[in-house]
Amino acid sequence: MTGKEITKSNNPIVFISYAWADELSALAIDQWLRDHGARVLIDRRDFIPGNDIEAEIVRCIRDSGKVVCIYSKNSSNRPYPELERRIAAALEREEGNEGTARHRRLIYFCIDDTPLPIEALPRLAIKAINMDFESACEELWRSVLEKSAQPTELDLTKFKDKPPWKMTMEEQEDVGKAAWKTMQRIIEDQQSGSTLNRWKKETYEELTENIGPLPDDRKLDRIVKRLTEMVKQDEAWEERYPRDKQYNNEHGLLAPSDKEDTATSMVAHALGSAIFHGVMEDHRKLHRIRKELLDDIQSLMAEGAAVDDILQHIKHVLSP
Repeated sequence: MTGKEITKSNNPIVFISYAWADELSALAIDQWLRDHGARVLIDRRDFIPGNDIEAEIVRCIRDSGKVVCIYSKNSSNRPYPELERRIAAALEREEGNEGTARHRRLIYFCIDDTPLPIEALPRLAIKAINMDFESACEELWRSVLEKSAQPTELDLTKFKDKPPWKMTMEEQEDVGKAAWKTMQRIIEDQQSGSTLNRWKKETYEELTENIGPLPDDRKLDRIVKRLTEMVKQDEAWEERYPRDKQYNNEHGLLAPSDKEDTATSMVAHALGSAIFHGVMEDHRKLHRIRKELLDDIQSLMAEGAAVDDILQHIKHVLSP
């Protein structure tokens, strides 16, 4: 049975991918989906003890029709959630290569404002952070079943004196207006350094999480281990997205479409390219900062610097 057939059945099978720090969110969604008729696969219940973890991930994702990725700063760079996203994407490509209709297995369920990974930008994500619990779960259920939303009723009397195509942007109360504001805010955050500063702050929080009670030497060992893992992931990211590939993607966003471009669509293409470029460059800056910080820490430790001095240096480098 293909992923699409599993999804379209009366009792869809869903695999939940999450970081352990988001376990409460995962369990709540698990319960909601099961209450509505889904069969839910989740590591703590469905992974078989003694088996290889990666093999269990592949088995559960193959058995499911949809993979719900609970996406947050906790899961964005964690090894197993990232692996689960990659496997789901690989199965999508595999089904497409076999001649079946392209079926999207992966659903991003965003519980904070962490930017999606570059490979996920073409997907529509569920912005749960902006919804109440029930509304977010209903939107997720609609995605699992691949059903359209109910149409929104529009008051046509407002167009009695002026049709919508003659209205200015200020007069149009539509989603496009909010989208423009969102795009402008993203670019402003990038230009002001807010995005990079937020990522630096999150790096510091992750490096120093729960190290307070540890002896000084253990604190540094824990930080070095965590930072080394981050740098490895950063290097893998750089290999996946070399600059020539980045520039090709940016040019693709600026390329004219098959349809006639309006002034609005041309500006949208330009803004999209600017946002993409900003995200990529902020990633590269963060990677450089982490790599240099790791080199600094190792050099200071070799020189016998005081632990407090090294911790202060880490805080200084990663301060917004």
